[in-house]
Amino acid sequence: MGLLNVDDPLPQYLIVVLRLLAHVGKPVDVERARALLCPPSINGRKVFDRSVSSLAELGVINRDNDVLSPTGPLEVDHDSIVDVLRQAILATENNTRVGEDPSQSGPRDLVRALCWFLTIDPTSAPLGWAEVQTLQPHAIKDELGAPIVNDTRWNPFCSWSSALGFCTPALTGDGGSQRARLTPDCTAAVRRTVLSRWEPGQSLGPSTVLGELRGALPVLPGGSFSTAVGIEPPDTNHAGPSLSFALLRLHDERWIRLEQDDDARSLLYLHDPDQPGFPRTFSSITVLEAPRG
Repeated sequence: MGLLNVDDPLPQYLIVVLRLLAHVGKPVDVERARALLCPPSINGRKVFDRSVSSLAELGVINRDNDVLSPTGPLEVDHDSIVDVLRQAILATENNTRVGEDPSQSGPRDLVRALCWFLTIDPTSAPLGWAEVQTLQPHAIKDELGAPIVNDTRWNPFCSWSSALGFCTPALTGDGGSQRARLTPDCTAAVRRTVLSRWEPGQSLGPSTVLGELRGALPVLPGGSFSTAVGIEPPDTNHAGPSLSFALLRLHDERWIRLEQDDDARSLLYLHDPDQPGFPRTFSSITVLEAPRG
């Protein structure tokens, strides 16, 4: 199993299987699940079987005696399902030797591509396959190959990275299936991670925030997967462009509050595209109640 091969199921299919299991709330016979998701009018048997196999290999579901059951708690809502899928794809046990093993098995192909793509400034123009080809050479360790091997893997990467909250599709494209354009906006993944780890009202220091976010999302610059594939980490307490963009956006959308204390001993440095040599500084991050309306 890989995730970016042309024959691998796209994320929406895996999400549908997980939502079915969450809705039923108990183990489901594989034939019943297939009948519910692939009625006679839909030719989706192969996609269903591949989706189940991928979920089993990721450790998200069990398939015992042709009965499907989740390996952990599942909520029906979309965001919670994506959280489970994201955690499985980024699990250490599913990415052993990601920085040494050039194989495309498991989620390694997607993980290496995310590590590279999240080094790009989100405020730059969205990238399509033509730009990706020119930027990829030597972006990660040469022995691992290109982060995105060929054009047939570009569209699956667009689907997976967007579904998991690491990228945002451009509002307009150039036309043609290979011309999808993408921005490395990881705000959604960062937001869900913040909400899962800290309660509203908590105030956190720079090292805590960066350490926990990179631990939960190791494809971020400075995370363990990112450094393993050969990407230089940002300076101490520097978030890097993609994470800076996410934190500033969460501040603007009132999920968090970035604060500056003149007497702070430690500062968080966020990339400012208007003045790249002079990052914006903050001393703490406070988690806010979820916005309403």
